[in-house]
Amino acid sequence: MKRDLSVETKQLRRLFKGVPGAGDVVALASVDLQIEEGEVFGLLGPNDAGKTTLIKILATLLLPTSGEAYVKGLATVKNTSQKSGG
Repeated sequence: MKRDLSVETKQLRRLFKGVPGAGDVVALASVDLQIEEGEVFGLLGPNDAGKTTLIKILATLLLPTSGEAYVKGLATVKNTSQKSGG
């Protein structure tokens, strides 16, 4: 029996404007994540790995460049393809 998902992301991507001539900075690149209801989950990684960016998108404090994000089955973002900068 499949449990309900508490958090889910599909192809979540976030770019920030880089320095002129250097190109954009990829904060998240096609993140697919599934956290089941009641599951204990740790988000670990080195500096500048995208941890805070992911949490801000899930909390609706930041919009992704593209992809979908759901918390408790509700879309925080869905099918975005905006040109959002940093």
